[in-house]
Amino acid sequence: MAARHSLLASSLLAHSSSLACQLLRPFTADDFRPGVPLVFVLGHRTWVNRFGGDPNVLNKTFVLDGEPYTLVASGEI
Repeated sequence: MAARHSLLASSLLAHSSSLACQLLRPFTADDFRPGVPLVFVLGHRTWVNRFGGDPNVLNKTFVLDGEPYTLVASGEI
């Protein structure tokens, strides 16, 4: 699981220069602990269309492909 966290974080950081976030929370040490949900970035259009642009969805856990993921940002990817 740690490798998946590292890979996802590396991927997010590598794309951060082209990621224009409208909603963002910083990574925490807890994001990289074994056994915690992975993190994900939601596209801005989906955030607006599906959640009405509600900032309260930030830091919520969603089940994607049967795995829990925590929303850490929304933006144009």
